[in-house]
Amino acid sequence: MTNRANRATGTAEQRRVYARVLEWGMWIALLLVVATFLIHATQLLPSHVPVEKLPELWRMRSSEYVEATGAPVGWEWAGTLGHGDCLVMVGIALLAALAMISYIHVIPHLLRDGDYTFVAIATAEILVIALAASGVLAGFGH
Repeated sequence: MTNRANRATGTAEQRRVYARVLEWGMWIALLLVVATFLIHATQLLPSHVPVEKLPELWRMRSSEYVEATGAPVGWEWAGTLGHGDCLVMVGIALLAALAMISYIHVIPHLLRDGDYTFVAIATAEILVIALAASGVLAGFGH
């Protein structure tokens, strides 16, 4: 493969690193989701919202649900991990962060190979994902 074609698609090693991190992260996140759901379902930890109230609450709009239950909004869930229904968010947050984590692992390979354009693109992706996840833009347009 020519150097130009190689840069356009990334090296096989860069793709393997990205895929390996993504695969391992997916399995870890999946195990976390299943384990924390079992903790919630078996009520090993108390729920923020009692399980028996859920059927009547599911019919509500999200804003009504939050008002009726005092459910955490945005990153507030991180402060409520002592509740089984909020603990499930750990695995979901990991799943959401996997692309960013994978890019972070690929950047050293990009730097070593001199692919500075892709370093800039990967860094921009990381910054966009982090900015979106931070909630800073939550008030814009919604």
